[in-house]
Amino acid sequence: MKLFLEEKVFFNRRRFLMGAASFCLLTIVIVFAARSATPEDAFEMFLTTTEFSEGELIDPLILQGDDVVPIVLENVKNKELPRRHYAIIFLGNGRYKESLPTLRSILFDSSESNTIRAQTLEAITQIDFSLGLTFAKQHLDAEGQLGLFSNHIVAKLQPVYEQRTLKDVLRPH
Repeated sequence: MKLFLEEKVFFNRRRFLMGAASFCLLTIVIVFAARSATPEDAFEMFLTTTEFSEGELIDPLILQGDDVVPIVLENVKNKELPRRHYAIIFLGNGRYKESLPTLRSILFDSSESNTIRAQTLEAITQIDFSLGLTFAKQHLDAEGQLGLFSNHIVAKLQPVYEQRTLKDVLRPH
């Protein structure tokens, strides 16, 4: 019995160390690639990568920071942009005030889906809470996700999502 337990502990420790080493290597590669990449490369990585979980899709953009914002702002206007709602999430997550005019036009475009408009309201709320609260009050009766987000923001007096920081990107999971 003692030998079995020792083998099990060894196996778990070995498995943990292998997983930790793999994660560290992947993190180093991603950070090096993203930091040495141009803003255009980071945006392309954001659009095409299959290596990240859903919650990590904006990480190449976070790593690039302010330099990639103009590219995101130009492309987020395109309704056919792949991962568009994640690009909108990135703008709010980074608190990029220069994105407010673009985000406002998306929010008030009735031809946009309520899901995109809800993500846009969330981004605006993260950037400028009082402006987001004002817009949320205007959309309390909206259908779908836009109405849900609006009601959450007004009732809880906080954005729906938490900010993802550079520290979060680099933190082991």
